[in-house]
Amino acid sequence: MTTEKVETKKKNTDYSASAVNLTNPTELGVGLCALKVCQEQLAVVQAKIEDSIPDELKAQRDLYAKQITDLNADLRKAVDDLGSYQNLEDGLYAVKQSVKSKSYNAQPFESSYPEFAQAVIIKSIDGDKLKALQKGGLVADDARLESLFILSVKESFKYIIKV
Repeated sequence: MTTEKVETKKKNTDYSASAVNLTNPTELGVGLCALKVCQEQLAVVQAKIEDSIPDELKAQRDLYAKQITDLNADLRKAVDDLGSYQNLEDGLYAVKQSVKSKSYNAQPFESSYPEFAQAVIIKSIDGDKLKALQKGGLVADDARLESLFILSVKESFKYIIKV
């Protein structure tokens, strides 16, 4: 009995709901096709370059890559055990840096500085957590209710260019 592997094609993402000015101009289709061809040609060239590297050099490359990974892990452990290291002259650093983020209690500030409270105190709903509650059926996913909760919508843009 032979088992056949059935290859399923991944469904492409539909950006219709969030795309700005989705008009599918021909010029962009041509540009995307050119980008796809260049990416495919680059992959072929990169494969040829990889194939042209002697096995001995590949082994050395892999050895150094593993040594670098191991040394980084060892240095992190040493910093935890022994403390941080910094050499400004040579630009050598093994530093565990503290980054602190403060959360403030709004009520005492509001009592002490009522004239500034509205400018600095933000009361908001975590949108990701709200979506999770809606997805779990714990909170209604109702556009009428959502319109009551939304104070403002800030729109930002990112570009998705993939072939």
